[in-house]
Amino acid sequence: MKNKRTTDYIIIGGGIIGCSTAYNLANQGAKSVIVLEKGEICSGATSKSCAITRSHYSIESNVHHAVESVKIFENFDEIIGGDPGFTRTGQIVLGPEKHRPLMESVFSTQNKFGSETQTLTPSEAGKLHPLLQFQDVDVIGFELRSGYCDPYLTTVAYAQRAKDLGVKIYTAAPVNGIRIKGPNKIVETPEIDFETSEIILAAGPWTNALGKMIEVNFPYEISFMGGRDWAYFKKWYTMFYLYSYVKNYHKPIIFSTNWELSEGLIFFKKYYKFSLITILH
Repeated sequence: MKNKRTTDYIIIGGGIIGCSTAYNLANQGAKSVIVLEKGEICSGATSKSCAITRSHYSIESNVHHAVESVKIFENFDEIIGGDPGFTRTGQIVLGPEKHRPLMESVFSTQNKFGSETQTLTPSEAGKLHPLLQFQDVDVIGFELRSGYCDPYLTTVAYAQRAKDLGVKIYTAAPVNGIRIKGPNKIVETPEIDFETSEIILAAGPWTNALGKMIEVNFPYEISFMGGRDWAYFKKWYTMFYLYSYVKNYHKPIIFSTNWELSEGLIFFKKYYKFSLITILH
């Protein structure tokens, strides 16, 4: 017979959204929070994230939210606890003349919230990034405090701090069903059925399938590769995209972190002028 437990909150999904939500609920006083993850922590879409931390958005509320988030990553160990692998690099934002009013408005909004963003001349931008030429760029912005973090380190740091605050995290616990029981819901896993009044779906592309269990539908669809080899498909799709790029742009610079792609691009150098920089790590 299955075990049964009750809890105030169930979060389905052990990526960055699920683990950070669990931490923040517990940090704000929630006493009974459970995270269910079908695999391991940070084993889904979060693990594939480039984890860029930036604040250049056209909607003011998004800018404000992003700037405050960047501040957390800059002081992560003090505010949350742990090491997210944050590296400040800055971000250069480029645009044509017709976008100048919007871009300068965004720069102004970013500065209002403390992002330290400025416009640059082509020569100033060239000093920041000598490998690129900016003479034909109309608008150049530089966001000083942008960077990137490590998605795995960030997620496990949130998960650990959540556990420190009493959150229970179950891995290898796929959700097989969700049922309505009066004002509550029953979340079924292979080992335990959990009863709760609050479910937070943080399962990325699987969220829609979970929602449908209780007749909640989200306006998106997920396409699956079926039996095709995704690595093979991705390689040739990327090659096609890069071919279009080198064909249509004047002497572009392409950075590659994959030797197989670099080998394929060398073939195109017979017909098109471009610079190829391969970074292996």
